[in-house]
Amino acid sequence: TGNEQKFSINASLNRNYEEFFDEFCPNKTPKEKRRHHYSVSVHPAICTDESYNLYRLFNKAVFDKDSTRGDFESFLCNSSLYDPQDPEPHKSYSNQLRLDGDREFKDIGPVPEFNGGYHMYHRIDGKLFAITAFELIPSYLLSCYCFYDPSYRLLSPGAFTCIREIEYMRKLRSAGRPALRYYGMEDLVPGNHKMEYKQHMRPTEIFCPIASQWVLLTDEIVQKIITKAYTTLVHGAEAVQKLSKEIAEDYVFRVKI
Repeated sequence: TGNEQKFSINASLNRNYEEFFDEFCPNKTPKEKRRHHYSVSVHPAICTDESYNLYRLFNKAVFDKDSTRGDFESFLCNSSLYDPQDPEPHKSYSNQLRLDGDREFKDIGPVPEFNGGYHMYHRIDGKLFAITAFELIPSYLLSCYCFYDPSYRLLSPGAFTCIREIEYMRKLRSAGRPALRYYGMEDLVPGNHKMEYKQHMRPTEIFCPIASQWVLLTDEIVQKIITKAYTTLVHGAEAVQKLSKEIAEDYVFRVKI
């Protein structure tokens, strides 16, 4: 990613998180009368005891899977994506397994100055209940993964953090990143109920792997995906190939907003 430019950030929008989000998420209840306090912070995508413990708790409760610290680091932390304009050293870049060794865990404020991989921490009354991992490049904010404390499942953390990231992207664009146009929601696996919330985010586009085009997601297309009744999602397009039954069952769709 050697062609990125350093962005001109509006410093007035980088004061604190509450001021940053107020425009799109007003809360008319006076702070002193609120029963609970929600807060958010953005950090480099680095493994900490707090983030790893949350990931381990999530995986055990949701997937009945034991996760090691190494599993978490390789999946959501040791990203090779970084901005060469960032003066922070990356001495271990040649070692793809230990990139975090030269990254400092810190609260970078609501407006990242550089492209790269980040974690957004979501807290209620100071308690960490969800983390979203996202990657920031000039035209995309790509939401990679959300994991959360299962005891907060009633809040629908996946949908909630998705909406929060869309709001966040809109603010980043107004804060000096005008090329930031797309919010990517990574993969949509047909029939996976844990990902159903993604198909309700509208307007959304979904990538047709046969026609190699982005298509506006509609209820009709959702039904095609669920029933596997399609050769292409693009109306009037000539299918260059037909999906086999195995591919149709296992294919992962990529969506964007």
